[in-house]
Amino acid sequence: SIDLPIPAIENLSELIWDNPDRGIHGWNNPFNKEDPNSLLRIIITTANKVCNFHTGNLLIPSIAIKSNQIDENSVNEVIKSALALNIDVELDQSGYISPDKIIHSITEDSTKRILYKIFKQVIKNKSIIVSTEDKFEPEKFVLTDVPNLSESPWSFPTNSYIDILNQYLLVLLLRDGKNKPKSKNAESIELGNNGSSKYIDWSLFTPTINNQINSLVDNESIRNIYKIEQRTSFFNDNLISMTKSREATKLMNQKLEAHITGVQSYGFFAEVTNLMVEGLVHVSTLNDDWYEYRSRQSLLIGRKNKKTYKLGDQIEVKITKVDLLRNQIDLEIGHTELSETSHNESKTQKVETK
Repeated sequence: SIDLPIPAIENLSELIWDNPDRGIHGWNNPFNKEDPNSLLRIIITTANKVCNFHTGNLLIPSIAIKSNQIDENSVNEVIKSALALNIDVELDQSGYISPDKIIHSITEDSTKRILYKIFKQVIKNKSIIVSTEDKFEPEKFVLTDVPNLSESPWSFPTNSYIDILNQYLLVLLLRDGKNKPKSKNAESIELGNNGSSKYIDWSLFTPTINNQINSLVDNESIRNIYKIEQRTSFFNDNLISMTKSREATKLMNQKLEAHITGVQSYGFFAEVTNLMVEGLVHVSTLNDDWYEYRSRQSLLIGRKNKKTYKLGDQIEVKITKVDLLRNQIDLEIGHTELSETSHNESKTQKVETK
């Protein structure tokens, strides 16, 4: 879980509540006991993982959502940023720390939002797969195993094609599944029960139903669903960004508080605090000195005045340009020397005129 709340903008007010559907983002919002949707999300997530566990043990293919691991190079970038923010992280002997441990170590840190935004950039979207791979021996399965399972979503059919397909598979299982072998004297098995798989040694479905399942749950379906999920996710993210950009146009040329969230050779990114919107301060606008980029320290430093702009610094900025179509915002330092230079030039012109 990473805590990246949205700003208090009227057009985004509905987004303050959690979305019980998990989407394909690689992270969740932290649990909020005052939000009923937050509790509902935990219940739905658990139900989805139980579905994955059950269908996996019954060897029924389902559409699953699997979290991807963050690769080590990306984690190293996060570690470097944490050290630049002076966050105390305990590395192992090889100089590594797991993403979970980093997140837990910064829950009370004032700069955690900056690191969460960096995490957001390196966490990969979840994969959508055809899964029967998560199998546990029912008699050895304990509740603590649940977090290790992928999700086979089924409980939110109004919001996702995946849930519709998986719910259809469950209906097939409970309605058309063979709950006993051909022997007349054999006892029937409740196919919805936990642990029922260990008593089953026959085919649950007829060849016709098996063909139907395989035609619905295949790689082509996965590709189509993933494209839809990506487009939806992209649309939602851009809608939020565009709404924040529109609010930013109302604050142009005002001095605003911001925090530096990323540093590059061409400038640095800063998030305007009250809008939680990010913009770029290009190095060409820092006209008081020539600034060098130092990647290890995540900072820009002036050659003459040794002034620095470092990751996590609180600064004052002005919004100078907003491109609504590209969702790009240009910033300048609030007390930029540009105005002083222009003022000095105008004074010189007046003296020359006299």
